[in-house]
Amino acid sequence: MVLEAVLAYSWFIVITFVTNGSLFAGVFIIKKMRRGAVRDFLLTPVDMNKKFPDKRAIIGDHKPVAGIFIALAFSIFFSLVYRLPVAPVLPVSVFLGDIAGSFVKRRFGIKNGRSVPLLDQLNFFVAGYAVVVLYGMSFPLADFLQLCVITVIAHAGSNAFAYKIGMKGSPW
Repeated sequence: MVLEAVLAYSWFIVITFVTNGSLFAGVFIIKKMRRGAVRDFLLTPVDMNKKFPDKRAIIGDHKPVAGIFIALAFSIFFSLVYRLPVAPVLPVSVFLGDIAGSFVKRRFGIKNGRSVPLLDQLNFFVAGYAVVVLYGMSFPLADFLQLCVITVIAHAGSNAFAYKIGMKGSPW
């Protein structure tokens, strides 16, 4: 049952969803800050605008340094809330999954802000699950797949909402 999977793995859903949403929300808030050295530093792309050997951006400017600090802050927070060995690592894996998705998109020549169905919705979630597996805390494949479906729907809905209220320039 889907509800049973959601309840059983609510800790995983909360950590991955909140961290992923906070990466976007945190950067949105930072962009509203007055221009200055701190703002500029936080909005610096994690790839420092370097190019890959294929002459494309490594990751692109949609993944700023601020994401590192946001993920680390959530690592501390969730390690205090959830007494699980994976809790401090999961937020960082969410950020790395997001970056990995951008890296893949750049290799295929897909520009920042363009949507790639499933990759955009599941990169953070699958990266989080990979860490859970490494920690020996995996859950049944059927439950994981149910949670993937919920993630795709929730991600699409939250992005559409953020677009509707003016936080995003596109509904994806």
